[in-house]
Amino acid sequence: AGASPVLDRIASIFPESVASALGLSPPPPPRSQHPSPLPLPRGLATRPAPGRRPPLSRVFALARERPLVLDGGLGTWLESLGRDVSGQLWAARLLHEAPDALRLAHADFVAAGADVVMTATSQCSREALVALLDIDDEAAARLVARSVTLARDGTRAALRRLSQGSGGLCGGGGGGGGRLPHGLVAAAIGPYGASVEGESEYSGRYGRRLGAPALAAWHAWRVDVLLSAGADVLAFETVPCVTEVVALCTLLQSRPAARAWLSLACRSAAELQSGERLADAVDAIEQYDISGQVEAIGVNCAAPLLASPLLRAIRARSSRPLVAYPNSGEVWDEWAHGWVAVGPDGAPSAESAAAGAERFGRLARQWAADGAVLIGGCCRTRPDHIAAVARELRAAAEEGRHRHGTTLRP
Repeated sequence: AGASPVLDRIASIFPESVASALGLSPPPPPRSQHPSPLPLPRGLATRPAPGRRPPLSRVFALARERPLVLDGGLGTWLESLGRDVSGQLWAARLLHEAPDALRLAHADFVAAGADVVMTATSQCSREALVALLDIDDEAAARLVARSVTLARDGTRAALRRLSQGSGGLCGGGGGGGGRLPHGLVAAAIGPYGASVEGESEYSGRYGRRLGAPALAAWHAWRVDVLLSAGADVLAFETVPCVTEVVALCTLLQSRPAARAWLSLACRSAAELQSGERLADAVDAIEQYDISGQVEAIGVNCAAPLLASPLLRAIRARSSRPLVAYPNSGEVWDEWAHGWVAVGPDGAPSAESAAAGAERFGRLARQWAADGAVLIGGCCRTRPDHIAAVARELRAAAEEGRHRHGTTLRP
C-alpha cells in the first residue's frame, strides 16, 4: 500500500479524482532509527517551520466559531434498527449489503443535532473487504469511497427535512450555535488492530512488532481512497499505541493537503491501551506532525467520566484543539448477556437509557469547557445522546451570549 500502483488504481476508479492535486505520494523511507526504545523513524523534520501552518479543514475552520456536534455510535444505531453489524467488517459490511440503511442512520444522527458524521470505515481494510466479500481491489476501493457519498447524502436529506420544518430527532436539531447549512463528513480510520488483529485494538501490542513504517504503509490505501472520495477531514481514531501515532503523522507528511484529527484509546487518565504514557503519544504528535496537519487531538471510546481528565492531560502538553467522543459508559454483563448502565462509582445502576443520555449531554458541557471543539459519542451512544449533547452545547452558548451581551453566530 502507498506505492504508485495504488494511486494509479485510485485514479482509474475515480475519473474526477483529486489524488494528484492532493499531492498523494508514497511516504519516504526512514533513513535511520530514533534513539529511543521505540522503533520510530527519523529522517523527517520534527519541528514545524514558522509561518507554514496549512489552511484548516472545513470542520476545524467552523469549529473556531463554536463547538461542533459529532455523531454517535453508528454500529449501535444500526443494530437498534435491526441490522447485523457483527463480524470483522462491522458496519462496513453494509456498504456492500445495505447502503440505504447506512444513509438513513447518518440522517438520523444529523436530525438529532450532529454537524459532523463519520463514515462506516473505521473497522475495515482492503484485505478484509476483498477476502470477506469476495471482491477485487477496485471493488473494495469503490465501497470505501461510497461511504463518503452515503454520509453526505444522508446529511443532505436530514438537513433538507429540517429546513422544511419537520424538526429534529429526539428533540435535537440544533448544535452550539444554530445548524450549519451543509453537513460535514469525517473519514473514520480505525487502528490496525481493529481491522487485522481483532482484540489487539485494545492492547496495541502490534506497534513495536510492526514498527511505524509498516503501519504507515498499511494505512495508506484507505487514507488515499477516502481523500480521493472527498471527505472533509480524516478521523484517525481509537489509536492505542505510540508507534501507530508516529506512523499516522509520518503518512500525513507525504499527503500535504490532508487534514486530520487523531483520537487516542486510553485505559486510564495517564495511559494508552498499550500501557504507554499518554504524554508520550501527545509528544509524538507534536514532534512528527511537522506541518500542523493533525488539527486536533482527542479521545474516544473511553468512559464518559474519564473524558475530562484525559482532555486536561492532553491540554497540559499541547495547545491544539481537542476532540471528545466517549462511549456511553455502559458495560457488558456476562451473566445477563447484555449492556448495563453504571453510575459514577462504577457500580451497576438502574438509570434508564433516557436518563443516561441526558447525563451524557450534561457532561459534554464540561468537555467543551476543557477545550473540546468537536463533541459526540462512540460505542453504545445513540441519536438521543447526540440530541442531548446538541441541546446542552446550545444552552451553554446562549448562556454565554447573555453573560457577554453578544449575538450568537449562525
